[in-house]
Amino acid sequence: YTRWTTEAEWKRTITTDSGLQITPILAARGDALWTDMTAASFTSGGTSYAYEGMIHDDAALRGMVTGGLEVRYPWLFTALNSSHVIEP
Repeated sequence: YTRWTTEAEWKRTITTDSGLQITPILAARGDALWTDMTAASFTSGGTSYAYEGMIHDDAALRGMVTGGLEVRYPWLFTALNSSHVIEP
């Protein structure tokens, strides 16, 4: 069994003059997988097991593309000895 995976993601945060933060997100992922079951059986711990047609040579591809938008409006409160950020 072999699998190859790749993924890419893009994000960018834009802050408006009023402090509103907008982050568009784009992501893509791709997988390629294949099995090579040329042997009809295998041995583990002294016991022999046969595939008997349950598993065969195969290959598959799959992919997923996602997009999203994150919107935040953080408020900063400062006191004498601390700062607090609240994000509704």
